[in-house]
Amino acid sequence: MLPTVSIPDAEDVLKDLKPLVPAVYGALEAGVLSAREFFESKAAPIDPFHGTSQVRWEAKRYLDGAGHEISQCEYERENLSNNGLCLVFKKKYLIRIRKSYDGVLPVPGHSKVLQAFYHQLSFPFMPSGAGHYESGLLNLVILWDVTSNYGLKELVLACPKSGGLDKTSVEAHWYITIPHPALAVEGEPSTQGANDLDITLGDNQNDDKSS
Repeated sequence: MLPTVSIPDAEDVLKDLKPLVPAVYGALEAGVLSAREFFESKAAPIDPFHGTSQVRWEAKRYLDGAGHEISQCEYERENLSNNGLCLVFKKKYLIRIRKSYDGVLPVPGHSKVLQAFYHQLSFPFMPSGAGHYESGLLNLVILWDVTSNYGLKELVLACPKSGGLDKTSVEAHWYITIPHPALAVEGEPSTQGANDLDITLGDNQNDDKSS
């Protein structure tokens, strides 16, 4: 039987990620603003697919530049196809940043890399981006979504447990809200079940199998 990664408590992980939170919020806020301004400049309604890609592209630029300036930590960004967002933090966490699906983790679909990432199994010779299993990194997903007028909603951190071809296959060890750094209260993160998250579906589950 293949070994699994030890799963820490949600509150402990969120506390450990605290130095990274301002950079991630800043990156996604910059991305959402960029997407909104792009469609406003075209006098066109927001296309959810192009808008999501625009968010990722701008967020990637931010994380490679200004993110390091405002964060109190060092992180590494991994290159993924289709502007996918993935960070290695403290040599302990491999973090993908993905748009939520119906308030929870999006479906991995046919991507073997994402399926392995969700299952958190220790496979040798795993493709880049699936997980740094040899160094024992915990796989996490930061979920983002937008409001009806394309503003950024509060972020949610998820620790994936499983995922396959459809929504019913997706499970998480836990979800926890990531308070905005301007509003966060020390020691008061809020854990929620998958059905309690205040996030709405903003794009198709097949939007980006590599994000």
